[in-house]
Amino acid sequence: MSSNRGFVRPDPPATRDLWDMRTLASIHGETPDLVTPAADGRYKSLPRSTGFHCEYNPNVALGGWDYLQIDPRLAIAITDMIPEVAISRRHVAEDCLVLTTMVKGGFSIWEGDDTEVAAESATGFCTVYGLKQDDHVHTRYDSGHRLRWLSVFIDRLCLAELLAEDDRSIPADVRRFLAGGERLRLRNVPLSPIAMMTVRQMLDQPFEGAVRKLFLSAKAQEFCCHILASLADIQSDDDRTAFSASDYQKVQAARRLLRARLDQPPKVSEIAQTVGLTRQRLQNGFRIVYGDTVGQVRDKLRMELALDLVQDSQASMIEIAMETGYEHPASFTRAFKQAFGCSPIEARREAQLALRTRIEAKRQ
Repeated sequence: MSSNRGFVRPDPPATRDLWDMRTLASIHGETPDLVTPAADGRYKSLPRSTGFHCEYNPNVALGGWDYLQIDPRLAIAITDMIPEVAISRRHVAEDCLVLTTMVKGGFSIWEGDDTEVAAESATGFCTVYGLKQDDHVHTRYDSGHRLRWLSVFIDRLCLAELLAEDDRSIPADVRRFLAGGERLRLRNVPLSPIAMMTVRQMLDQPFEGAVRKLFLSAKAQEFCCHILASLADIQSDDDRTAFSASDYQKVQAARRLLRARLDQPPKVSEIAQTVGLTRQRLQNGFRIVYGDTVGQVRDKLRMELALDLVQDSQASMIEIAMETGYEHPASFTRAFKQAFGCSPIEARREAQLALRTRIEAKRQ
């Protein structure tokens, strides 16, 4: 690869078009050793896979993302990067249901060119949307923070066919999108522990080749089921004109405050006063933006941090309990087991076993 000296990031923001990615994946699948240069990095074929890895130019970001075309109706993108500069992207994914889940960090996302109502894709939530022809979304990633997320793209017509026999359990706006009538607006759906575990299984799976595709296909469809069920459970609130861009920013600030003080969570009234909202408007805002109450979001943040520390750190269980706001390790263990179906120690052993399996697979 040539020197990166003198590199200039494209402006206006580059477009990440799903159909272009499918074409690129097909080309790389036919030519396994292909390396394709790009303005902000380079694309390299993934071994034994119809897909590619985008390695960013170091002046743009450390890391990159993988694109996997599982089959004609399903694709997955996995991103792990630390932006060196602020990055903006314009995304086109026509006729697809898009499910984007943050595992680390967060970024701003908004529909079309309406930057006044930018949402925040955040850890513990799935950002869901569906684009029609000529629709697009924008994302912005701030520099200096690690970002890790997974996106699932499901073809609208294929999903509509799968659900055609009985779609009564599907939310009305999703049905309208599948039927081709209208765009599915951006929203954040809170993840259940099992849904987040499914995401982590996709990220940490040890398989290769055809088995990898089979596993990811099954898990992506399982994850879609969890999200559709969550959407059906959330009471719709489409009166967003009464909820201003300023309110969105205050609700997002409230969530950041919660995340920063998990060891000593503030009361709802204290949070509301800090961000400048009434208690009732704060709760209403959390339901609109995150689909849950302040307390439920706090508990999800606790468990997401706990799972992250259990799987990716060497901290003791007592230290993790204290950092996530539990005074007694036994209380932490009960909450963790209720959330994830296993004890923290069992979850750490499973993560370590998965890591060893991946390392051994790469050595072979």
